[in-house]
Amino acid sequence: MKSRSDSNPYMLFFQQTLRLYLSLCLCLFIWNGRLFAQEFVPKDTIYDSKVYTVQLFHNSDSIVAPVLYLKSNQSLSLQFDLLESQGRRLYYSIYHFNSDWTPSDLELPEYMEGFDRADITDYSTSLRTLYPYTHYSLSLPNSNCRFLVSGNYIVLVYEEDNTLLLSRRFFITDQSFSVKYRIETPYRPAEVHSHQEFTFEVQAIHSEKHIATNEVTLQVWQNQNPYSLISSNDPNSSLDNIFRFDKRSVFSFPGLKEFRQKDIRTVVSKTRDIVTWDEKGGDYHAYLTTDFSRAYKPFVSDFDFNGKYVITGISDQNKNTSAEYFKAHFRLEVPEVDKAVYIVGALTDWQLKPEFKMQYDQSDQSYKASVLLKTGIYNFFYAVPDERGLPDFSELEGNSQETENEYYMGVYYRPFGARYDQLKYFKQFFSYNK
Repeated sequence: MKSRSDSNPYMLFFQQTLRLYLSLCLCLFIWNGRLFAQEFVPKDTIYDSKVYTVQLFHNSDSIVAPVLYLKSNQSLSLQFDLLESQGRRLYYSIYHFNSDWTPSDLELPEYMEGFDRADITDYSTSLRTLYPYTHYSLSLPNSNCRFLVSGNYIVLVYEEDNTLLLSRRFFITDQSFSVKYRIETPYRPAEVHSHQEFTFEVQAIHSEKHIATNEVTLQVWQNQNPYSLISSNDPNSSLDNIFRFDKRSVFSFPGLKEFRQKDIRTVVSKTRDIVTWDEKGGDYHAYLTTDFSRAYKPFVSDFDFNGKYVITGISDQNKNTSAEYFKAHFRLEVPEVDKAVYIVGALTDWQLKPEFKMQYDQSDQSYKASVLLKTGIYNFFYAVPDERGLPDFSELEGNSQETENEYYMGVYYRPFGARYDQLKYFKQFFSYNK
């Protein structure tokens, strides 16, 4: 016996239309009025498997954090490659966020002067490389966008049909607060030799208004690793718009070790980190020197880029389009552990990515991974997942209080009734007095 809906063509059409709408809702995501084909995650993310070597940095220095002073003449540079020989028509949009990376309540004209969607017009194909690719560049701000307020921002890059390619975070600060910091001996006895601890004093400069303690948030993170962030809006004391975040053990970080480094700047000769080169299957292959666990090894000082990487090619003048892509073969000689092992650093957006997961080879008792990279100098750690699924470096790298680490602090202010978090101060500092 047929149901009433089966015998009613209008009801059947309505049900089919509703099912189609619901299925579309499962795979489409609306962001500030724009319909994207994937769910947008407010972090540094690559959505397309052809996207490689994404960097967003200050001016022309790829190891400087992506932060701008409001109303300054500074700029940020977004650089990335698509592993294909012809360029696509790509677009970008920029969105404003609160300190916790939730969307702010501001509309586009309130935080940016310009268009909600603009073309990326600066791109060029690689020059005589074995692996063809197209390099894209975008400068921010530009003639299509000018930032009006401080805070956290994200730039999205996508195709004409709104298929996402990548997202990158950056910061705009007005520097109207000031901060003093102190390097402390870790409060907990067990962390004296393994951790780095700080206390802070935040001052609202030239503010005639009394600021409540819960209106100020201090965030600190290590080596541009967003997953190391410690945040507090609970200062230990305040007086005359001076807020002291000096409760011990709050801003305490594992000291880590100096980053591992692989110098792979050329495919025509060996470096100290390359055992041998090979060319097969349409790829260059770099077999890298074997690494070992450092968890219980003494601290050794070394120069590094604090987890970042620098792209260089045969000619520095054309490094964006002349640098080659190659398969880098990593090898970590350790007994098998009961967790997955990954390569982690800025080259993985500090995430545990499947393509950087290592496989254990029982025959020679080592973990191995082969990943596609662009010629350059790479910093990284070996990591296992912690209980939250985030990278844990301690098991294979160890920690030392002596390590030179790079830290960043951001001070956010949200007065009562405000619709967004203002970034009042941003600073880079180090784990030693400099």
